[in-house]
Amino acid sequence: MIQIEAEVMKKIIVDVSAEAKIQRELIVRPLRNVIDRSSRLLDENEYALIPLLPLLKHVNSHHNQLSSLADNANGQIPYQAFYNKLRSKCTSSLDEFLDRLASDSNKYVPDDGNVHQITSDTLNFLNGLLEYRQTVSQLLTTSSSNNSSHHLPRLFARILSALGLNLKNKAENYSDETLAAIFLLNNNNYIHSILQNDGMLSIVCEHNAQIHSFYRSEINLYKSKYLQSWNKVVATLLSDELIITDRHSIKAVILAFNAEFEKVVNTQKDYCITDLKLSCDIKNEVKNLVCEKYADFYARINRLQIFRGLEKHLKYTPQSLERVMDRLFVVSG
Repeated sequence: MIQIEAEVMKKIIVDVSAEAKIQRELIVRPLRNVIDRSSRLLDENEYALIPLLPLLKHVNSHHNQLSSLADNANGQIPYQAFYNKLRSKCTSSLDEFLDRLASDSNKYVPDDGNVHQITSDTLNFLNGLLEYRQTVSQLLTTSSSNNSSHHLPRLFARILSALGLNLKNKAENYSDETLAAIFLLNNNNYIHSILQNDGMLSIVCEHNAQIHSFYRSEINLYKSKYLQSWNKVVATLLSDELIITDRHSIKAVILAFNAEFEKVVNTQKDYCITDLKLSCDIKNEVKNLVCEKYADFYARINRLQIFRGLEKHLKYTPQSLERVMDRLFVVSG
């Protein structure tokens, strides 16, 4: 509206000084009221960074015009003070976010090892910064550096690094190492997926080109740690060379397998992996570890005469064993 009025005055009024005087009469009071009210709101309330970015973007885009209007108002419009306060508020809000992320001592972790709320909140925050990329880059620019293109990628990398450390600290609150691995697997997989889906990966890669391989490595690491929970189950089937002529050994292997298998399944009954592809991949790896060896064991003992009478101890067929595997990570409700 101000711009339209200014253009109309230029066409009507030839005298520049007269035009400036009229502008002061028309604009000073309403603009001063807006700035005073906005300044009071900044003083009286605590704002997170993201809600302030639309205002900062708007002010930045009209900064020259607003500065000119303030200059023409002979000090009646405290625009520069408001502008400095807004930038300072945004900067302090960003610093507070980073401090909270780095110093977070909250020990809560999901009982099922699912994605933590802090992971979701942090990625939403990054997405908000991405939406106002130019505005945030301008905010990050300081007098000591004029290469503003590097500031946002560096900030994203710093936030992701702090988030990663935060999650590792939280994982230490699990008494179950396998559940801790599931927790870190879920969170790193979620971060990796969101970075790619929301286009943030390209920004982080401007600072660290290895970020994709880093998260893939973390995912594989925690997947491997989870699979180690099945080692004792597999170990019961590795001594089956002793069963060929010995009924007691056959029974011992069957009972040992049943006990170890059911122990793992019962321990993991509430574990959650919400990413369907990741869940399916891990189930298949567990099947490759356990089911193939069990199927071979099952076929061998069923061919033996000495096995007769021991069938009651054999709780699982290869098919029923796979059905149990298929129910891993499926949490109802």
